[in-house]
Amino acid sequence: MKALYLMGFICGVLLNVSWVSAKTPAIDAIGWLEAGNKQCTATIVRSHQIVTAAHCLYDNKTRSFFPPSKIQFFAGFASGDYRLSSFAKDYTVGLKSLPKGEFDEALIYNDWAVITLSTAVGCSIDPIDIDKDSFKNTSLSMFGYGNSGSGKLLAMHDCQYALPPRDKTGLRIKNCDIELGYSGGPLLRKKSNKWVLVGVISAEAEDSKGRIRQVAVPNIAFRKKLKPSACRHY
Repeated sequence: MKALYLMGFICGVLLNVSWVSAKTPAIDAIGWLEAGNKQCTATIVRSHQIVTAAHCLYDNKTRSFFPPSKIQFFAGFASGDYRLSSFAKDYTVGLKSLPKGEFDEALIYNDWAVITLSTAVGCSIDPIDIDKDSFKNTSLSMFGYGNSGSGKLLAMHDCQYALPPRDKTGLRIKNCDIELGYSGGPLLRKKSNKWVLVGVISAEAEDSKGRIRQVAVPNIAFRKKLKPSACRHY
């Protein structure tokens, strides 16, 4: 790969994109994330936890991460309407700081954030399960609140691995296109007719032939940071 960029620095016309209802069961676990002056996408994976990209939580002006009080998640978001919302209580990130401009392989692999929410939104909305058999050569889908969606959730299907996945590297994806706002969104696949989370969207990159590829953080990079769901049923 020639260079790795945070989402938003390479953007083009989106192809094969479709709008999906953010209130559809399973899909409603994907939500709109606001961190300071940034907007990204995040996914419910446990009762109190969501996952997104670390760079979504980073304040480029102060060169530090936003405090939890500046981070808010909106589940089932659609053009300003949403099912549930919660501020962050705390979070863990794979990156301690972000360089300006280009990323390298190690930084992309660690561009993840696990956010613990103040309220258990994952007890009212079913979390998306983590795929522990992620690297099967199968059709993949990307979801996100891209700028062209006017606050609606967008989906791209029939994405494929551009290269066989390797240990401690980002997942290289082809046949899809993304834009600003997709950062932190889920890379999903269907398993037994159920969506499971393969990874988190991080960046775009050019390969040696100048072709644009998308890069996602594999869930193995952060899944040990996830805690069991804790829901009270009466």
